[in-house]
Amino acid sequence: MTTIFIFGFFCIIVTPSYLGTPDVPMSYPLVTFLCGFVPLAFVAYSTAPIVTYMHVRLPTYARASREALEKWMRGGVSKDTELELSSMTLFARPKQTAVKVGDLVPSKTWTNMANYVLREGGESKPGPLLRKGGKWWKSTPLKKFNVQGFNRDSREGWVWEDLSRQIERRARFKGYS
Repeated sequence: MTTIFIFGFFCIIVTPSYLGTPDVPMSYPLVTFLCGFVPLAFVAYSTAPIVTYMHVRLPTYARASREALEKWMRGGVSKDTELELSSMTLFARPKQTAVKVGDLVPSKTWTNMANYVLREGGESKPGPLLRKGGKWWKSTPLKKFNVQGFNRDSREGWVWEDLSRQIERRARFKGYS
């Protein structure tokens, strides 16, 4: 958010004020524009969308009770289990992406701040809520995700902790990480 304010201050307020002044060299507006644009471009390139909500498509029997959910998790989640990841882009635009658990692998890169990426050949698609939406919602699905730890306020946050361990174990076994 700070980056957006810096961009707005330098590019919308400071740069135009230099353009209207005749005794200021032409390099000043260019430099002030770059002071606002370069941080925004860096943040846009180096960050992955932050996942705000995660929904796991549970089988019917796992929805019956907490014990059934725990039993399903202990049995190992199928690689075809679908996750719906709701995320926020740089400009706070919501995006929803549906991926299969088997297509997610942990990311070990220090750039792009993504801790989960789609494996090579993995498929992501727009989430079901956004498939019905207007034209501006229809953009390419995400392939990199920044998933933070679970929130204490979530109903069953421990499910993501177990699921992430299973994803990491599966990736180590198959040699993705």
